[in-house]
Amino acid sequence: AIEVLPMTEEHLDGVERLQHECYPTMKEHEKITAERAAHFLEVFREGQTVAVETSGSGRGRVVGMNSGFLVADFDFAREGGHTFQEITGGLTYSNHSPDGEFYYGYGESS
Repeated sequence: AIEVLPMTEEHLDGVERLQHECYPTMKEHEKITAERAAHFLEVFREGQTVAVETSGSGRGRVVGMNSGFLVADFDFAREGGHTFQEITGGLTYSNHSPDGEFYYGYGESS
């Protein structure tokens, strides 16, 4: 069985492991490390969730995650769109706006 939970500090190493499993060829500076995930919790704890195995030999293993933040004035019609690095401020979530009306997030699972 799998349960979706708010991400906490106990999940950070599992989140980093998941990134390496899901994106083995991604450049290291683009991956979400345990340190980056901890920063996301500081910026917007409510926007971070994990999917965790709750039974069997994988009990406690992070098998999915969702991470995001709130943005204001998001331009859906921007010509050329945007890159993930741009919108996330280089994975710093510096574009987080506590009063933002749009949740920008992404998820992954193994």
